Amino acid sequence: MQYCFYSKNSSTQEPIGVVGAPTREEAIRYFSLNKMLSISDFLTIFEVKLYSNGTTESIAENSKQLLKG
Repeated sequence: MQYCFYSKNSSTQEPIGVVGAPTREEAIRYFSLNKMLSISDFLTIFEVKLYSNGTTESIAENSKQLLKG
């Protein structure tokens, strides 16, 4: 699944980043590490949701895949 994050202050909810992750929680973890914020601090500023960009099949060309390991 693809998840995106956006600023809670954004009226357009324009995605800042996109990641492929098995769960929303994994996506949150990835984005918070990427921003070098604790999960709590990250969720104070940003929101994470399923990425659709019009359809659920859309995948951003510049999206990053979450690597397990």
